[in-house]
Amino acid sequence: MKKKDTTKLTALKSQMKDMSNDYQDMIKARAQSKKQLEDKFQDVYNRIEENRQFTVAEGNHVMETLKQFQDKFENKLLAAEDSIRKDLDTEKKEMASQVTGINTKLNSLDKALASEKEERIRTEEENLAPIRKDIDSNC
Repeated sequence: MKKKDTTKLTALKSQMKDMSNDYQDMIKARAQSKKQLEDKFQDVYNRIEENRQFTVAEGNHVMETLKQFQDKFENKLLAAEDSIRKDLDTEKKEMASQVTGINTKLNSLDKALASEKEERIRTEEENLAPIRKDIDSNC
């Protein structure tokens, strides 16, 4: 073989070796890039999972707060209803008592009025009796 061919072969071998080294570097870079992408994916996935857990926890907190508010409101509403019912019962009893008193007073006044009417009729009859007697005797 000629020196020129040997030189070309040596240059080709050197290029092949360089290509092999470049290929190895490319494989390493690819592996490193893949590792970085996996790490980024894992980081994003972890943040999404943390956000999901936070959202669930906040949702539970909101639901618990809402339930406490609803329970408190229902208790206050029942207490107000009981208070109003008691006040109405008290007013009802007082009004019934007043109506009974007024009815008693009205009955008493009716009796007094009837007695007064009878007394006036009797008095008028006594006053008119002598006048009627005179009229009857003159006629």
